[in-house]
Amino acid sequence: MLSEPIPEGEINSIATGFSILFRNDYLYNLKENDGNFKYIYLTEFKENNITRGLHKIVFYTSSSVFGDGIIVTNNDTYSSNSGEKGRYSVAVMTEDLHTLAIGDITFLTEPYNVMDNNRLINNIADFLVTSDFKAIKAEVNTTAANMSNASSSKNETIKIP
Repeated sequence: MLSEPIPEGEINSIATGFSILFRNDYLYNLKENDGNFKYIYLTEFKENNITRGLHKIVFYTSSSVFGDGIIVTNNDTYSSNSGEKGRYSVAVMTEDLHTLAIGDITFLTEPYNVMDNNRLINNIADFLVTSDFKAIKAEVNTTAANMSNASSSKNETIKIP
């Protein structure tokens, strides 16, 4: 799920089913930014496949996202809702590692795919392809096993490498 600062309720009608909440704020940093206080640098990453190889990315209109943060702002970042400095999650992943939520969309587009943003985009693409493939493979193997068990005269099993 990808979103930017939004009126409450739109994407959250889906997100809350995954214990994720996109907050109705935008994040800003007056101390370190990419030329505009809303263009926040991100350098704090929880180690996983989405953040693999990232050192510094920029989000351009990010909202904070409630959940298990895998990309987090530094302590000099403010939320427009509270006006308080703190560490805010901008990307979260569910505990089962199947659902990713990011509070910015702009980083996906030209000319905003700078620094390690392209690496992040590639990691997200790998996550989507790998996750879908694993789910399809598991479903096919389960179906093949059920077919094999249902057929007492044949003992063939279909396996997908």
